[in-house]
Amino acid sequence: MSLQPRGLINRSTFCYINSILQALLACSPLCQLLKGLNYTSNGIITSTPCIEIMCEFFSQFKEFSGSPETRLSKKNKNKRRNFDAYCGDSLEVSSFYKILNGSRSDTFLIEGQQEDAEEFLGLLLNGLNYEMKSMMNMFEREDEETNKQTPIENIFGGKFLSNIHKKGEESTSNTQPFFTLQLDIERATTIFEALKHLTDVKKIEGFISSKSKQNIEAWQQILIEQLPVVLVLHLKYFQFDWNGDCSKITKKVSYPMNLQIDPKILSEGTNRSSGKEKYKLFAIVYHEGEEVSDGHYLTDAFHDGYNTWLRFDDEKVKAVPEHSVLKPQGHRVPYLLFYRRI
Repeated sequence: MSLQPRGLINRSTFCYINSILQALLACSPLCQLLKGLNYTSNGIITSTPCIEIMCEFFSQFKEFSGSPETRLSKKNKNKRRNFDAYCGDSLEVSSFYKILNGSRSDTFLIEGQQEDAEEFLGLLLNGLNYEMKSMMNMFEREDEETNKQTPIENIFGGKFLSNIHKKGEESTSNTQPFFTLQLDIERATTIFEALKHLTDVKKIEGFISSKSKQNIEAWQQILIEQLPVVLVLHLKYFQFDWNGDCSKITKKVSYPMNLQIDPKILSEGTNRSSGKEKYKLFAIVYHEGEEVSDGHYLTDAFHDGYNTWLRFDDEKVKAVPEHSVLKPQGHRVPYLLFYRRI
């Protein structure tokens, strides 16, 4: 499903909200879910504010109906790659601030202050997941299984397997869910290297044995137990020093259009030959600027209807060539990469 593109108004430094919403609008499984719910709140804040505001937001986008004048074929895409996409009127997204800010006690949203796009994505997905799980539990009978995955978990939900090896004791393992895969890029020049470093064996300092209550040597290795349908990679370009000050890493990290997850970073319990480890890039949220505090977020997303990449810079929408998507210039870096399973 492709939607008619629309720009989003940047009021009070809302580019971190705009960029995430444009990436999610390009996510076909989420689009089908929210458009299918047809859920409206009539302006009343209830116990499901995240579901209602997202459904209301998505309902303002019409399904794309291309014509010979607007749809780009593969033959003429390169000739017209700088065309201005036909869009509806730009939308105001301040309702996300108002509802999300009032619905969670641990919210970080402060109007007029630049915030982190990845944190906003996490807040949004966790809010949707929490509300859907609560609704599912309401309709479950007491004697039925209540740990079914929500639609959000079915789309974005992955799982880590954390193995802890302890000297002189048995190893222990536990699984942890994730919506975004956090990648350390300090020692990586490609996301393949960053994914490999994710599973490096790391020594745990000051590990206390549950049996002897003494310090013992221990190591941890994280593997991927379950890959999601939509894999969101968070490249950690922001780093904190000992004083708590945040700075931006200026190096470039390359990423492919087609991604195949190395079986070596998957746990033994994962079906490594199922074909579920092959992905295709469909959206990128960039951070632009040298500093963290005064930077800017924008999004490139592939539009199936136009058969090309579109750049969403708040209210501005234009087509861009693939090479500019894979090789951002200047101080623009890929902060969030959205891949969909092939």
